[in-house]
Amino acid sequence: MEPSQRHISYHPLRTPKAAAFAGLGFAVLQIASYWLMQSSLPAEALNKEELVQFALDLRLGLNLFPFAGIAFL
Repeated sequence: MEPSQRHISYHPLRTPKAAAFAGLGFAVLQIASYWLMQSSLPAEALNKEELVQFALDLRLGLNLFPFAGIAFL
């Protein structure tokens, strides 16, 4: 068989499997994002250091939202 006639076969994911994996990815990322934001909320008044830590934790949770949206699409 000549090199130009070789056929490489592959089996891509079928639509139901790909949709299932995307749905699971969306769910995991969305739950992680909500959990990070919920766990970063303070119970009492904040001083300056606690406010900075709260903002960093909230930013991490909000940064996961676009990845969850991409997994959903």
